[in-house]
Amino acid sequence: MTAQISQIKFFFRFEKEEAWLEAMSASGWHLISASYGYYRFQAGKPEKRVYRIDCRNITKQADLVDYVSLFADSGWTSISPKKNVGSYYFYSLVDQPGKDIFSDITSRAGRYLRMAQLTGISLIPMIPIYGALIATGALKMGSWGYLTPGLWQMTGVEFTRHFLFETPFVVLRAIGWMLPLLVVLACLIFIYCYYRIYRQELTKE
Repeated sequence: MTAQISQIKFFFRFEKEEAWLEAMSASGWHLISASYGYYRFQAGKPEKRVYRIDCRNITKQADLVDYVSLFADSGWTSISPKKNVGSYYFYSLVDQPGKDIFSDITSRAGRYLRMAQLTGISLIPMIPIYGALIATGALKMGSWGYLTPGLWQMTGVEFTRHFLFETPFVVLRAIGWMLPLLVVLACLIFIYCYYRIYRQELTKE
């Protein structure tokens, strides 16, 4: 059985991700799948590959087939293409170069704009879910704190025992409130970063 390895890495810039994948192939590890920072490689003969990554919102199988076929005609092999994944990976051998999947700087930069848009779309389902949790009382702001009656009037061993016992529950309740907010904040940061890179790439024209 051919050896395989997995790696976890995160990139904001597609160019750095492509360069890393090319270095992996040059050392004999070829990408077989990638999803949200999780990469799987299969051992093989070292090859000089050129990788390209595109970002698309493809929801229909027929659209996916057309999309992959378009680049296959230009000499690019798609790696584990699936619907609704956002990022699509292609490679071509250096000694068998195909036409680049990006026709100009504008189309190359456009993938950052599409990534920002897809990140924004991912926030939409969170709004009603978070609102419903608050409306139904599943998340209560007032339940963050310590609920033991008279805790702050206790002293000595009695206070320490109750305080230490309840602290893990306070942390869990706080996480229940804060985690969705942190996810939203992280997405907003990603959207800003991708859009900023998009504007920077356009200035290279």
